[in-house]
Amino acid sequence: WLAVGRSTALLWCNITIEFRQKNSLIAASLKYSRNAYLTLCIHHAPHLSQVLSLLSYHIHRTRILELHVSSYDSTPDADSGDLATFLNHNFPSLETFSGSYLPKHGALTWRPDTSGFPRLRDLSLQCGIPIEMSPSAVFSSLRKLDLGYQNEPSFTLPSFVQFLSRHLHLEQLSLSKYRPALEGSLSTLTFPSTIRRFRFTDDTRYTKGFLSAFTHIPAHVDLLVVRHCDESWTEISANTSLFVARMLPESPRNHLHVLSDVRTLIIDSHSGFDYNLTGLTHLSDMGSPWVRLNSYFPRDFSWSTPFQRLANAMQVFAGTPVIEIRFECECDPYPPPRSAEWVALLDAFPLLEHIVVEVIPLGGEYDVRPGLLTALLTPILNGKTRWPQLRRLTLLYGD
Repeated sequence: WLAVGRSTALLWCNITIEFRQKNSLIAASLKYSRNAYLTLCIHHAPHLSQVLSLLSYHIHRTRILELHVSSYDSTPDADSGDLATFLNHNFPSLETFSGSYLPKHGALTWRPDTSGFPRLRDLSLQCGIPIEMSPSAVFSSLRKLDLGYQNEPSFTLPSFVQFLSRHLHLEQLSLSKYRPALEGSLSTLTFPSTIRRFRFTDDTRYTKGFLSAFTHIPAHVDLLVVRHCDESWTEISANTSLFVARMLPESPRNHLHVLSDVRTLIIDSHSGFDYNLTGLTHLSDMGSPWVRLNSYFPRDFSWSTPFQRLANAMQVFAGTPVIEIRFECECDPYPPPRSAEWVALLDAFPLLEHIVVEVIPLGGEYDVRPGLLTALLTPILNGKTRWPQLRRLTLLYGD
């Protein structure tokens, strides 16, 4: 079995390096993996420079590189210079690179020669590894890009869009606290046409400015906007209902074209501290283009009641051709929406045909159904029938 193990390269090509990893085992894995493609996962390497020295002779056959290290976990010989030298090699076989770095002294800036990464398809760079390159540079095979936690990247927003637009195979883009400077006039930039899924995470101020800078984001893009780590919690009044809407452009449907095609609206409250508003362009079909607005609350942020979540839905989706509304909650909503609040929500969607309420009760006394049923028993307004298209009501309680 020893002979079988040593002669089977695939048993040695996945190498994980952590605190207590011995260099002798790394060397053995590199030897017995022969010419097989390598998957390298480097986490908290205490002797990073030694590890990188061993790996540098095998860069040409590295297919996946996960590099998440901190110089605080390393001996003094490991610094950003060793890591920068390692990353500035050509990686002809690399397809996936995920990296983050917490430096003790100074920051690492990655200035790759994109021609040295001909097969790179998936690139994720988080805190500590800012990328710096010309807007005309191209990773020829890039399909997925994830950048995060860089307050002052080398790109301005116009130059960043130029960089993205040169990647003809790019389909997925994720930005989390990645903040190119918002330069120039608003509503002048063209969103890259190849992108099919866009996730954007930031506070309300930067999010609104970023989304407003584009003439529009096409309807075929799956869009997830996450409001997180907001710097303006203290500015929010307990009476406001703009919790989600305030992070969008002034005329959301002019900038987010998917809103004009929404057929299903999902008001999703899975815990007391976050919720989602999701719009689907086909009924209950997550395979169709969609938009999701997600927000987190601080734990002492107590005014986020179900009605304020209904009001957020009206602020963003009123006037869209919604024919199905789904209210989903994993706990008893406190306090439950009153009938007048349900009426206000339903009045915003005159094409409504189907209402679904799905709650998993936790044994509490707060029931969302009476307010909705009372609202539906008062269907007349100025002598006219409210919600004339409404055909179905689905109430699902319990697991």
